[in-house]
Amino acid sequence: MANRFLSDLDPTTAWAKAAVDGKLFTCGELVRHAAECHLRDIRHGERRDRATPQRTSDNMQWIVNAVRSRTNCAGKILIEGASFSSSRNWVSNGQAAAFDRLYGPAGNIAFSPHSYYDADASGTDASCVAGAQNRLDPPLSWAAVGDREIFIGEQAGSGLDAVCQFVLPAAYAKLRDHPNCIGWTRWGGARRRGSTYAYRLDPSNYQTGEDTPQMKLLLRFLAQNP
Repeated sequence: MANRFLSDLDPTTAWAKAAVDGKLFTCGELVRHAAECHLRDIRHGERRDRATPQRTSDNMQWIVNAVRSRTNCAGKILIEGASFSSSRNWVSNGQAAAFDRLYGPAGNIAFSPHSYYDADASGTDASCVAGAQNRLDPPLSWAAVGDREIFIGEQAGSGLDAVCQFVLPAAYAKLRDHPNCIGWTRWGGARRRGSTYAYRLDPSNYQTGEDTPQMKLLLRFLAQNP
């Protein structure tokens, strides 16, 4: 079966191919290494210790070390995990344990799980599952025990059904109230996903600027929690 993640339609893979091939921009050693790791992990999956929690931790450690030792960048580095960095699997698949040994030579790192609230946490279904906001609990508890910072790099639910309309604000509130969470972003998909995309945050109509139901739900929470 063809590997769908090698398609040029996937923006990260397209970027990685361009980086390895030296196209579009001058590719430095750090960027080239990260791109080659991305392509190898996609091609080989779990074989040869590719894309496993420990290999992901090793790659992240290499990148952190390289950024701190070879550049003057002191900004925060976000650390993502294997299995699409899913919060549901963050502890259960061993990613948290693998990250227990990761360190920042200059500090200023945060771990970045993703959290989708459909049945399999893949971010491919418009429906939410009751209680899905609790998928955030394992990585948040892990962060609290180790005094680590958490930044939820992606999260989404459609907001179109009654379950999502409860789960999403509950998830936002959970993150707002947790002392180890420094922030989060809401996945919206943008224009290329099309007008019927379940998680769409772009306006329903670009000429009028009318908000989608998904955006209205998000704005309602933000208005109540300035």
